[in-house]
Parts: sequence; structure tokens; C-alpha cells
Amino acid sequence: MRDVQQHAELLDSNAAKAINELPWKDVPDSIKSKWSEWLANADTQLLGDTAEAVALALGLPVPHEGEPSGLNEIATRLNTGLRNDVARLTDTEVLSAVDQVSAALNETRESVARGLFSLSTRSAADIAALLLVEYPKANHLWESLAPYLISQSVPRLERTSALDRLARERPKMPDAARAMFSANIDRFLDSGDAGILWDDPVVPYPAALRFLISYNLLDDAKIIAALARLSGHTALQARRAASRTLESLTGRAAVPWILPLALQMSHDSDISTKSHAARFLSHVATGRGEFTAVATARLVELLTEEDGLLTPLFVLRGLEDSTDLPEQVALAISRLHHEHPSWRVRETAAKLLAGLHP
Repeated sequence: MRDVQQHAELLDSNAAKAINELPWKDVPDSIKSKWSEWLANADTQLLGDTAEAVALALGLPVPHEGEPSGLNEIATRLNTGLRNDVARLTDTEVLSAVDQVSAALNETRESVARGLFSLSTRSAADIAALLLVEYPKANHLWESLAPYLISQSVPRLERTSALDRLARERPKMPDAARAMFSANIDRFLDSGDAGILWDDPVVPYPAALRFLISYNLLDDAKIIAALARLSGHTALQARRAASRTLESLTGRAAVPWILPLALQMSHDSDISTKSHAARFLSHVATGRGEFTAVATARLVELLTEEDGLLTPLFVLRGLEDSTDLPEQVALAISRLHHEHPSWRVRETAAKLLAGLHP
């Protein structure tokens, strides 16, 4: 029976993926009509993902039977709601989901404290984070999420995606949760992580650092010390984490102590580290402050004086969200568009130029 259920779930998942790939704008109305008829009679318990995919493709209400039950179904409903307002959770469903996710967080935390941990396909913490981002009524989820994120027993694998989502979106955090994080900053940052199936020993914990920065829970001295440790680490993984953390500091682009760290990272031999540093330098360059000239000059160097294909390509990608760049940088990008031997670099430069303000 279990094998039959797993087969049905796999079939449902694969069918939904295939439906999402179909060019629905080119599908004849007669075929769409048949899909609509199928949807009206579909067994959403057995083919829930497939029914949702069809409904989204046709712009129809997403069929559901009762409140979402279990982390998999809650995650599916949340992801569907991001693409279709009709599929968003009702207030009653939000409260039910909060109760279920909170129970899963508490149960997992208690289990790992006893030395038991079972890797699952869904991160309860990331589901909790998405609930907090999308639904203000889920705010009391912080009561179970905060101790889960701080726990040294829970593998980083289960916490990192949630921390990064929260750092990006910054849903409102209650005072009690802020106090809990503030009281555990050193333990939160300095806990390593190693296991048979996972190994993430970099300290300070990069995702925790980004999270604490985003919620203004760290003073400058601790941020400087943490970034210096990461950027000076022998492990490439740590240096990449340092440059990625600069994104959490773009709101402080005018703060003097950050620029030397960003410039240092822009000289790293690793392409990914360079590109993240370049993205931060673009914020300094567009800030029109006292460090604009320094940041601008380094960006031009990265675009025009570094050898090879990858450095200019990755730096261009690091600037993709920029709409306002100094004239010297725009000219360097224009040169790449017209003169670089790689069509990929030329095409990426053209797209970036098209997005800049005239």
C-alpha cells in the first residue's frame, strides 16, 4: 500500500511539472476546455499538484478539500499562493498552518536534542519563514521559530534557507524574539556544524550573520570582526560567504569601514567573490558620496582590465539589478557590448545597458 501511495505521489509531482512546462498560450481552446472538464472532476486528494498546475495554467480557482494538512501540503499551498492570489490561505487556514508548523519545529528541536534527526524534503523552518513573510497573522510563529533557529543541535541545513529568507524579506519581529536573539548572539554565530551527511564548519555562521545584520541586532564592531574572519579565511566557502554578506549591508554603503573590506574582496581570485563585491561597490558608486570615485574606478577595472571571460561576465551579472551607474561604468559596459569577443558578455552587457536610466 505504501508503494502504491509513493507511486501516486511521484506520478502527481511529475505530471504537475510537465503541465507547468507546456506553452499554454499556444494550446487550442478545445484542449483547454477538456482540461477544465478534467479539473472539475479531478480527485484532488490523489492528484492535488496536477490539479493546481492545471488551475494556474487556465486562470481558474485552485481546488482544495479542507484545510492544508502536513508540511508538504502547506508548502505547496504557500508556493501556489505566491503565483495566484486565488490560492492564498484564508485566515482560518493560516492559523491551522501555524499550529502545524509550530508543532513540527518543536518536535524536531526536541528530537535533535535527544540525538535523533531525520532529514526531510521540506524545511519546517523555511515554511515558517514564508508564512511570516506572506501572512501577518502568522506572527506568533516566532515563539517556536526563534529557539529553533538559535539551537546548536539543529543542523544548519535545516536553518539556513529560513535565515536567508528572513534576512531578505524582514517580516516584523516581536520584541520577545528580538530579546532571545540578542541574548544568544555569540552562541548563534559561533556554533559550527558537522555531521555524516552534512558538513558546514565555517564560523561565524554566515546565514546567522546576514540575519542579525538585517534585523539590526549587531553593532559595527561585531560585524567588522565577523566579516574579517570570513574574508580572511583559508576556505573558499567562507570567503564567498563574506562577499555575499555584503548584500545585507547595502543600506550602509556610505559607512567608511565597509569599503576597504569590499575592495579587498573584489581582488579575490574567486570569481563569485568578486561579483558579490562588485554588486556592493555599485551601491557605493551610485551613492554619490565621498567614496564614489574609488568604487567607480574599481568597477571599471573589474569590467575592462581583468583577463578572460568569467570576470566581466560575473561582474555584469552582479550589476544586473542596477538602474543607475556612474558614467564611467556605463561606458565600460558599452565597450564590452561592442568589443568583447564573447557573445555572452556582449549580450549580458546589452541587457544591462537597456535597464539603465538614460
